Amino acid sequence: MTCRAFIHKKVRRDRKEAKISQIRFEDKYLAIQALHQEKGLSISLLCDIAGIARSAYYKWLNRTPSFRERLNQKITEEIKALYQKVEGIFGYRQMTLHMNRTFEETLNHKRIYRLMKLAGLRSVIRVKK
Repeated sequence: MTCRAFIHKKVRRDRKEAKISQIRFEDKYLAIQALHQEKGLSISLLCDIAGIARSAYYKWLNRTPSFRERLNQKITEEIKALYQKVEGIFGYRQMTLHMNRTFEETLNHKRIYRLMKLAGLRSVIRVKK
């Protein structure tokens, strides 16, 4: 009974956290992985409690990131590098222009905005005199 209450606290979040990965139950998979490593509980028991198939957990464990996830990772790294270079002056609009030039393809401004938000990057707003 204590195990059941413990996993629900681990899986449940106070707010929905945005992620680069679009995996459906990734928070459950991460909780199962952490509990298995920390407490040594069986994976089949943890999967039963979380309400997912054991095969789905192993499929997640052995998966390779999609092309879009890898591209988002590269874009995020470039955004961080450019953000450091310009000392945080650029917002998502200027960042989108520079990323479109860097990657030589059209990236949507909403995608850049979302990735900047995930990375915790915001533009520095100057005080008007």
